[in-house]
Amino acid sequence: MVLHDANLLHVGGVDRNIWDLNYSELQELDVGSSFSPEFAGERVPTLEETIDVTKGTIKLNIELKIYGHQKHLEEEVVRLVEEKGIEDHCVITSLDYNALKEVRRLNQDLKIGMIITYLIGEYSKLDVDFYSVEPHLVITKKFMLDAHADNKDVHIWSLSPGEDVSQYVDLGVDNIINDDPVRVHELLNEKQNRSKIEKVIPKFFTFVRVPEYSFGIELIFSLVKRSFGGFI
Repeated sequence: MVLHDANLLHVGGVDRNIWDLNYSELQELDVGSSFSPEFAGERVPTLEETIDVTKGTIKLNIELKIYGHQKHLEEEVVRLVEEKGIEDHCVITSLDYNALKEVRRLNQDLKIGMIITYLIGEYSKLDVDFYSVEPHLVITKKFMLDAHADNKDVHIWSLSPGEDVSQYVDLGVDNIINDDPVRVHELLNEKQNRSKIEKVIPKFFTFVRVPEYSFGIELIFSLVKRSFGGFI
């Protein structure tokens, strides 16, 4: 079953955990109305249904949530991914490294990512393809440099729709999980259209600490434009 929370109260109005209900009981719950009347009647989908609906349109980030009630979760997820032929159109993530190791054992070609909520231990030793991190608690210049030096991508998540992601883009994150993808896409387009000097300046101040220069990036842009006229 595909559900973010373990408990159904938030989306289904029933204070019960998903493992306390069977499939038939789950299908009686309306989990769409809590978002909007236009989604009234929506049910908790299976992973197979989700793949069938999205195949050929978007890629999937399938998170394995380990609560101690799952039965052969890794095996069943890998089996479905292989049967549906979406190995190159999905990634598997989890907070549980043992679950990811099992996915790796079952299929070496699937891309797996470790979800990190805080820095502890030596993550460079993990056999994963990327990190999926909470940026406010994890992202630092050193973390980004170390991850990329180790050929691991960095995905960030848990950003509010209105939050400015510019600083993370300048740090070089590889993927942004956000509730407002249109806004993020517009930001990325805007950055892509910047001149070379405008791209270099924020990266410089992102990776190089220069305390004596306390004025903002926009002021720097203004001074550069004034100096170079219409060059940029």
